[in-house]
Amino acid sequence: MRLPGTEAAGCDDGPERENSPGERRRLSDLGLAHPDDAAPPAGALLFYATGRPAGHVALHLGDDLVASNDILDTWESEGRIALVPRHELTDGRWHLTYLGWAEPGFPGATGTGTL
Repeated sequence: MRLPGTEAAGCDDGPERENSPGERRRLSDLGLAHPDDAAPPAGALLFYATGRPAGHVALHLGDDLVASNDILDTWESEGRIALVPRHELTDGRWHLTYLGWAEPGFPGATGTGTL
């Protein structure tokens, strides 16, 4: 299933993969996308159109909360990560357009980690 805006597929390692639409396309190609599904599970990547080429991605934490950068910054590009209700991205000061969610997929990732 393909998310909106990913019709011109092409899953390469070029600069396109370094932005939200490129990552949406990659996850769509892997079958991990759920376009327009308004009920994402905790851990899902939520994709938004911003009116700019890069788009926006937030992490759904469950209970309708997301972790998102910049949403509560006091100056542009401050880069803070904030935990906010999901509706803050669409109904708050940014007015983003929700495109759907995808399961995180990191093919080829190697190594181990500890918390």
